[in-house]
Amino acid sequence: MTRNLGQVERAIRGALGILLISVGYMADLSQGTAIAAYAVGVIALGTAAMGFCPAWKLFGINTRQTKASET
Repeated sequence: MTRNLGQVERAIRGALGILLISVGYMADLSQGTAIAAYAVGVIALGTAAMGFCPAWKLFGINTRQTKASET
């Protein structure tokens, strides 16, 4: 599995994941909305931790910068 997420995108996804999980826990949301917030938050945190997004691979998107010696 080749990483396809850049450092900035990984940081944004990590922050967004933490925010969504917190909102799902603390906000007065319906049960379905809270579960959706948890699920999207966990997915965002997981992709940030792995540095890989399956959807980006499907669409051919790569935000990771590679060094000239790696190409």
